[in-house]
Amino acid sequence: METTYIAVTAFMGAVVSATLGWLDSTEPFNPKKFGKSVIHAVVAGITFAIGYNYVPPLNTLTLFIVFLGGAGVDVGLNRAEGAIRNKLL
Repeated sequence: METTYIAVTAFMGAVVSATLGWLDSTEPFNPKKFGKSVIHAVVAGITFAIGYNYVPPLNTLTLFIVFLGGAGVDVGLNRAEGAIRNKLL
């Protein structure tokens, strides 16, 4: 059950990051861009759930760190995607 908490927390961190990024921009909502962020969130959730075996016991601090990690995965993947796209175009 703790692995599920870790996966959901990382997923929510990435989704919140994507939502805050959209709210910060002046662009209208783009479901395609948000869909990519949801895929990033799934990747974050799976990655953190797999890595949970190496984490200390589950507590509030651990969930907070996983939440921030999930947000970081979304931001990092968006930056990497943008850099690759700019180099290729």
